[in-house]
Amino acid sequence: MQHIEEHIQKKQEIYQAYKEAFSDIEEIEMNPLNREGIDNNWLSCMTISPGSSVTPTQVMDALEAECIETRPIWKPMHLQPVFEEYDFIQVEDGISVSEDIFHRGLCLPSDIKNTKEDMERIIKIVRGQFG
Repeated sequence: MQHIEEHIQKKQEIYQAYKEAFSDIEEIEMNPLNREGIDNNWLSCMTISPGSSVTPTQVMDALEAECIETRPIWKPMHLQPVFEEYDFIQVEDGISVSEDIFHRGLCLPSDIKNTKEDMERIIKIVRGQFG
């Protein structure tokens, strides 16, 4: 807890770096922030617009090829075997909001130990997927 404020600040810097770096790529949207409070930006996630020729898997594979770990956004609860019998709210095309985000999103490297050079490298690889 002694370092929580500086950790939150670093997480916010990471999120802002991604948001600024991808602001000119219409197909990328960073996770929205809470307008009612202050986000800790524990994890920076992006979604790719429907119909994009780029998939989250392509971005993750490109990062993995450079030994940069990333992962999909969490699998929705109703798709987990233990919860598959429970109701969930469907939206357009019979899928849930969480399924849509799961299929179009990924978690970007968000470690507070990321250096400026790490961030530049990650951003370059992601941007490269969108030509």
